[in-house]
Amino acid sequence: MDQFHAAVLKTNKLWVPTAVSYLKSNALLWWDAFLNSSIIEESEISFEEFKISFLQRDQLINATLSAHRRLIKWRQTCDIDEYINGFLNLSS
Repeated sequence: MDQFHAAVLKTNKLWVPTAVSYLKSNALLWWDAFLNSSIIEESEISFEEFKISFLQRDQLINATLSAHRRLIKWRQTCDIDEYINGFLNLSS
């Protein structure tokens, strides 16, 4: 996407609106929530800031899904103390 922006869009001010125009579904809902929770206007955010925020969003989703999968598979196969300690460490 960076190469596309550099080749086609001459001004950085169009990068974020162009990228946002490709967002759909949950990604677009994330962007709306991001703008509503932020004091920054869409025209003020740089493309680099947009990329960092978007990638962090993806990392949070992956961490949540990973923790959820570990929780689904969690079974007590040891004594209660080990089970509790293991449960408390599921999110790490």
